[in-house]
Order: sequence, then C-alpha cells, then structure tokens
Amino acid sequence: MLWLQSNAKFDEIAKFNPNTMKFNKISKRKLGSSAPAKFDGFYSDSGTGWLALYKHDERLIFASSGKIFVLDNNTIVNVYGSPNQRKLEVVHDGNVIYSSTYLLDDTATFHDDPTAFIEDEDLDFGLFVSNVSKNPERKAIMLSL
Repeated sequence: MLWLQSNAKFDEIAKFNPNTMKFNKISKRKLGSSAPAKFDGFYSDSGTGWLALYKHDERLIFASSGKIFVLDNNTIVNVYGSPNQRKLEVVHDGNVIYSSTYLLDDTATFHDDPTAFIEDEDLDFGLFVSNVSKNPERKAIMLSL
C-alpha cells in the first residue's frame, strides 16, 4: 500500500494499492496522529477519471484511470489544449502510447491572478505530471520522497 496526497484537497489523502489500482480516500484530520508523515506521491480526480504520480519500487510511475507508465528517460507526458478540453499523451521513444482527455475545474482558474507564486501546474495536475516527466531534477526529487 502507498499513501498519496490529493493535489486539490490538503486534508484528503488516499491509501492506494498499485496492484489493484484502488483508492481509499481518507481525511488527514480524522486520522489525527496516525496520518502518515510522508507520502509516496500525489493524485487528482479529473472528473473523467483519476491521475496519479508516485514512486514505487524506485521508479517514477504515472497512472491514468488504471493504466500505468514508468516515466524514465524515454517516456514523457505531453499536455495541451484549452481548459475545457485538455489532451494528455504519454510518449515513449517519440510514439504516443496513450492518450486521454480531461477538463479543468473552472472554479480553480484565476484570471489575472496577482498571486506571484501560483503557476498553471498548481491548478492542472496533468500539466504538473508533464513538467515533472520532462525535468530530470524534478524526477529525482519525486524519487527521493
């Protein structure tokens, strides 16, 4: 079992079984002192399915609605499209091996937001996964969790 932190809700975590791809969502507040201090990764419910990025067996794994992909030097994630029609592609050695679409939560977007430290990937988990998959330093940080 792995522990994953919700990307959207600070209080929500999930006990995740990578073999069955089953989530058991739990409130950190309700767990109190028995809540884990360290997490194996993050997840997001996208409305059209779920996405997860986690470390398992010393590998960085991206999962999308039950399909898993090892994000190694030959595999990246691309995300593009408008907020109401995002397209996510897993690319291995230049070939698209998986594709899905998702919607951004319209209430999570801020137009002309003056908060300097908020970036697009903070509100778009697919974009976060894409950016991590393309950056060796960020992948190393995830693997050190």
